[in-house]
Amino acid sequence: MQRKNYVLITDVNSRKAFDVVNIIQRKLKYHVILAASKDFDIKLPLIYGRKVEMLRVDNIVNFKSDLLAITEKHSSCNLIYLPVSEKPTRFFLMLKENERILSRWFTLTPSLQNFNLTTDKFLFQRFCEVHNHPVPKSYNENNFQELFTKFTPVVLKPKFGQGSVGIKYFYSKQDLPSVEGVDWDNNLIQEKIISKSNVAGAFFLMYNQQLISSYCHQRLRTFPESGGVTVYSKSVDYEEIIVLGKKLLGDLRWEGVAMIEFMFDESSGKWKIIELNPRLWGSVMLSEFCNSQILKFYIELALGNQESIDFQKSYVKTNLAIRWLYPLDIISFFKGRLPAKEFLNISPATTCYVNITYSSFYRTFAYFIYFTFNISSIARFFKKIKV
Repeated sequence: MQRKNYVLITDVNSRKAFDVVNIIQRKLKYHVILAASKDFDIKLPLIYGRKVEMLRVDNIVNFKSDLLAITEKHSSCNLIYLPVSEKPTRFFLMLKENERILSRWFTLTPSLQNFNLTTDKFLFQRFCEVHNHPVPKSYNENNFQELFTKFTPVVLKPKFGQGSVGIKYFYSKQDLPSVEGVDWDNNLIQEKIISKSNVAGAFFLMYNQQLISSYCHQRLRTFPESGGVTVYSKSVDYEEIIVLGKKLLGDLRWEGVAMIEFMFDESSGKWKIIELNPRLWGSVMLSEFCNSQILKFYIELALGNQESIDFQKSYVKTNLAIRWLYPLDIISFFKGRLPAKEFLNISPATTCYVNITYSSFYRTFAYFIYFTFNISSIARFFKKIKV
């Protein structure tokens, strides 16, 4: 009897994982195991209409215990781990390298060392500088004083963190802190790239040191307008940054998925690497909508089913969009930042909508209710977008 394939999707309480579930389960028709560290008892099962497993991420001991329980419960199945978010993936990699309990799990993931390197902004910056990958100039305790004599706008970023939380910009010499006023152990300071609109993401699937699939999106609108999260972007053909990203991932000996953010530096006329995310990205829905087939290829390659992949059908379509309509565009509209004509421009044929496309009406409605009245989620959300 052939073993069934089940894809584990973690953090199904999150906006990103909600879309991943809908793509994997409803669009691609794979069996799924849903897991979360909270609300797995009542709220999330009501949204998804099925059981949600407990998978705690407060420490690796609890994570290991819960993952073992999930493994035993599905002992007759092939289990595929998908790197949806950072913390459970780090725990998974720690167990993968130090334990034998994950021998029944199929996955495409980088080494724990490289995973940690890319999530530490300082280590990643240093790696890129050593290997001659184009990144913004960085400053440390030894050369920070240069800014007081030859100033250029800079940005302070927490070494660990996601999105725009904790980021500070300095646009004049008078705004700069003293050398002693910077927590160098926990922050990185880089030159601020001057780029009016050319912010792009490049998305990759690597397997056995080979690029399997990739695509790019161009950021068109953020919330808030300066330094915020992307709420509207389109798939584009930027071969130059695909080449740059492929070279970086090759030097890292990368395996699996990766998202690399680029900004076009108008002063040098070159693309610069801003960061690398070693897990699925918030706009992952566009990867399916533009036909990159990254999620399908990931699952089949993890299972060793190379022969089942038809690469000829993975032609990436450009000029397709992804839009975060609720709540961000709605907030922008009522604040007068988004014209009515643009707000009302709904086009399902050319645009996929976060938490809506690939979902059912009931599931979307239930998740919107869950998100809207989830106090802790709202608190983190508004902290992230700096409203």
